[in-house]
Amino acid sequence: MIITIDGPTASGKSTVARMIAQKLGWYYLGSGYLYRSITYLLMNKFHYTEDALKAPKLDDVCAVTDPHRFHYSYVGNDPVITYDGEDITPYLKNKEMDLLTSVVATNPMVREKLLELQRHIGSKYNVVVEGRDIGSVVFPKADIKFFITAALEERARRWQEYMAEHQYMHYSLNEAANAITERDDRDSHRAHSPLIATADSVIIDNSGLDKEQTLNKMLEIIREKLSLC
Repeated sequence: MIITIDGPTASGKSTVARMIAQKLGWYYLGSGYLYRSITYLLMNKFHYTEDALKAPKLDDVCAVTDPHRFHYSYVGNDPVITYDGEDITPYLKNKEMDLLTSVVATNPMVREKLLELQRHIGSKYNVVVEGRDIGSVVFPKADIKFFITAALEERARRWQEYMAEHQYMHYSLNEAANAITERDDRDSHRAHSPLIATADSVIIDNSGLDKEQTLNKMLEIIREKLSLC
């Protein structure tokens, strides 16, 4: 079975997806980790500059997504990504990856390669998958689809706190809102696999809800739809 969770930046989809996977005892697949991995590998193994990331070479994309070299696993409630046996997971959550991953994620060739990988994982497990085109493109026949969002001011506040907490940079609320709006626009208007809520998605607006309240609301829907206890 497959549950997809899509949504814009700072909607809380990654956090709640992992919580749902843990509650159900399912496999968690975070598409963001995959795109961050490709970005990291292109820059650190193939020495790409920021400008070069906009148009990666096919051979390089094939090399960094080679299933004999690139592995995604879900161990102890945490994603682990290795390349040539090296665990690269600790290098994926930082300011540089935050800023550059969205550049790589707009590339159709990259998205096509990662689509294959995500579907392969989805064929092996009961899985909770989150991202921006999961219910619309990657798993259009998923058992349950969610689209999570929140008011811009709420998402800006969350993003502002996240950036400060991880010691990336301090932003004013207005600066955070501008950054969120820019990312929303890029995700929603890209030519390939734009961020959308499909007609069969359950839309959750979690403005004013904490992560536990959001989780409980979604679990109630999941249990009802899948007839779980």
